[in-house]
Amino acid sequence: MADMNTPLAMTVIGWYLGAASFRPALTCGGAYLSALLRLCAIPCAVLGILWLCRPPEPAMAVATVVAASAPVAALTTMFAARYERDVAVSVGLVSLTTLLSILTMPPLVGCALWLFGR
Repeated sequence: MADMNTPLAMTVIGWYLGAASFRPALTCGGAYLSALLRLCAIPCAVLGILWLCRPPEPAMAVATVVAASAPVAALTTMFAARYERDVAVSVGLVSLTTLLSILTMPPLVGCALWLFGR
């Protein structure tokens, strides 16, 4: 059952992506603000907190920064559909943050690797 977790989420998000219009998410200013917070502010805060705490295992700190800088999960769309919310906006947010994470994730992970000596 655990092996179906990722393929099921990708199938559901793909199904919604096929019928979605990205205009609601791309024209919403809140989408860009939430993407900025999710992809930049939160990972930078996590990086700062980890730097202050000086974790004993550098790999654990880097893995935490990787998880914090990851894009919005496809589960967002599944919850939006389940609870009858705006699925088009959630699909747009998942797509927007996934595309933007291509630009934000490498510098953040590189900074974590540099700070924690890997």
